[in-house]
Amino acid sequence: PAMRPARVTADVNPLRDPRDKRLPRIAGPCSLVLFGVTGDLARKKLMPAIYDLANRGLLPPGFSLVGFARRLMRAANIDVTVIGAENIPAESGAMLAGNHTGYADFILLGTGPYLHGERLVRIVGGYFPNGQAPGTDKFEYKMQWLRGLRDWLEDELTRHPHLVLLGDFNIAPEDRDVHDPVLWAGQIHCTPEEREHFQRLVKLGLHDAFRLFEQPPKSWTWWDYRNLAFRKNQGLRIDHILVSKDIGVSDAFAGGREASQHRPVIADLW
Repeated sequence: PAMRPARVTADVNPLRDPRDKRLPRIAGPCSLVLFGVTGDLARKKLMPAIYDLANRGLLPPGFSLVGFARRLMRAANIDVTVIGAENIPAESGAMLAGNHTGYADFILLGTGPYLHGERLVRIVGGYFPNGQAPGTDKFEYKMQWLRGLRDWLEDELTRHPHLVLLGDFNIAPEDRDVHDPVLWAGQIHCTPEEREHFQRLVKLGLHDAFRLFEQPPKSWTWWDYRNLAFRKNQGLRIDHILVSKDIGVSDAFAGGREASQHRPVIADLW
């Protein structure tokens, strides 16, 4: 007899052992972060797999996809090359947004709505430009990007007042976020201009979740890979979670310190 594909739904999967008591679908809310989203592996393998899960109803409502890329790409091409939005049914709730207006280059912002209690929370994941050094073209670009981000967020908050902005900000907001404030004074990540932009984001009505709680000293999230900075614990806090003031935060802390340039910041929301 002719072979036919097995019928797989959100609740029934004949390919699973009936003794397997794990969830029959991806639990929600959840988010998938892809680095190199415009690369061949993502476009040819990972994205089609995501489309397949969405079409079979196996992605939870509020699923979001955050894509980071370094390949130059015009905004008009993001939908075709990366998102393939026509492949994701509307009822899946899956979303992927490109960069904020005017900045469709190597940095993408992914947004997704999550049901938190009885309200929808907008999650915005960002990878901020590094800026290289004060006085360079890349630093000026970072200043322009931060101004554009603030304007974009201000508008976003009018439509989604429950919002979380998180990611690698490449900004150490205060001297206590730097292992040696004197050494780093005026250097990239620690300039007055960058810190002023950070405060402008906070003044939109956001909290720095990490600073809502007492933290151990030297709670860095990033270390330079040079000069044994990781081994010497000479780091900065440049990864952040900013939350709307009406979103409760029960805890926030830096994750495990493994052998990596970055470690995660974790916040429990209620």
